[in-house]
Amino acid sequence: MLTQVITDIVQCKETIEKHKFDEAATKQYIVIPILRSLDWHDSNLYTLEVYPEKKVSKNKKEKVDYALRHGETSLVFIECKRWGVGIEKNQDQICQYAFLAGVEIAVITNGKIWDFYLPGRTSTSERRVIPWEDRMFCSIDLEVQEEAVTDFQKYLSKSNVEQGIAKANAREAFQPQAPETPLPRQRYGLPILRALVELRGSASTKRVLQRVFQLMETANELREIDKSQRSDGQFYWDNRTQDMRRELINKGFMKENSPRGIWEISDAGRNRLLNNGGTHK
Repeated sequence: MLTQVITDIVQCKETIEKHKFDEAATKQYIVIPILRSLDWHDSNLYTLEVYPEKKVSKNKKEKVDYALRHGETSLVFIECKRWGVGIEKNQDQICQYAFLAGVEIAVITNGKIWDFYLPGRTSTSERRVIPWEDRMFCSIDLEVQEEAVTDFQKYLSKSNVEQGIAKANAREAFQPQAPETPLPRQRYGLPILRALVELRGSASTKRVLQRVFQLMETANELREIDKSQRSDGQFYWDNRTQDMRRELINKGFMKENSPRGIWEISDAGRNRLLNNGGTHK
């Protein structure tokens, strides 16, 4: 059932974008069907296991879109945004809500992308606080359907969540990555900024991708799987680089209103690179 739900969503992508799905439509036609296919019963009055607009404090404004519950205990918080909108800038809020409420897993989604966090993850060193962004253990893209089905079942199926298996899987994801695991998109952030500086601040998508690949390859960062093709035919490194572009824009490190097909670094991006050992040309 999950496979069919995801297939239907991907096949209707043009319709979704044509109607410019807002948050409400994204919840109704994307989020709820996926939760149902993972055995969460959103209309069960006896369990109230999919609780909408769940308050997270006495402040009425502090709510999450959905709390997945077992009995009276919330196990997962889900925050929803409209289809396709950038979601990285909202990670702090959902992670903080989950952390303070003692909720095991936090999810933020725009329908197409689902980012999973382990809010309670702590550092092995008492001197370092782990940023929220470094507590993300999985990012699902519905268009990569085989991976999406596997990861949804692993981290969000009702049985796995209730039995604590989802949390155990999340913790395992933070173990040192095996050679066959692709690099996460965050590893491409600084190479993108470095490539843009070398290309005098802006360049076409093709030129930026070529330079990022060269930088990563020269530094021996890319693994064989990063240079291999996914089930949709796109190379892993290419996909991760383009996903990271949107995150850099949302964080202000790249310009948002650039001409179509052009990537541009911002002053904040130059400073970010400089602070991480790069050049400020």
